[in-house]
Amino acid sequence: KIIIILPGLFWITCLFSAVIGLLRSFGSEKEMNAFSMLLCSPIDRANIYIGKMIAVWVFIVITQLVTIPLFTIFLGFNIPEDIFSFIGFILLTDWALAAVGTSVSGIGMRTRMGEVLVPLLLYPLLTPVLISAVKVTSELMRGKEYINYSFWIMIIFTFSVVFSIAGYLMFDAISEE
Repeated sequence: KIIIILPGLFWITCLFSAVIGLLRSFGSEKEMNAFSMLLCSPIDRANIYIGKMIAVWVFIVITQLVTIPLFTIFLGFNIPEDIFSFIGFILLTDWALAAVGTSVSGIGMRTRMGEVLVPLLLYPLLTPVLISAVKVTSELMRGKEYINYSFWIMIIFTFSVVFSIAGYLMFDAISEE
């Protein structure tokens, strides 16, 4: 009965790949002190956050473009009949992962043990998003109506908006030494 655990397995795979991308997002700039030079550039620091968030979002989407066919071929992942709702839901969930992850990665970048701190902060913060994503994926795979999973979509949307705005407003303070 792998079909029952398949939505959870899919989103855990997406989360682990997102964490790898998040760690590399700020890690490459930390090595040569490039982040300090980026902060000296004549742009608003909040725009750096938006750029990082979009880059992480694109990384997660590309990763899912690879993993969804593999899950379909090897594990029998059924793509829902309402493909547009499924694509919109995946893009919204990826936005939530990118918004929360970029904020947490910015915090972890300035610490010595950032590679350990980022997952420790990220997993508890993303737990409601992952639970919601698994519930929505399960309902979509069963062909249920929107009313059955609208509550879970609202949780994902709320996390996306709140962490995007909070990250945008706080990135100036996060990026300070």
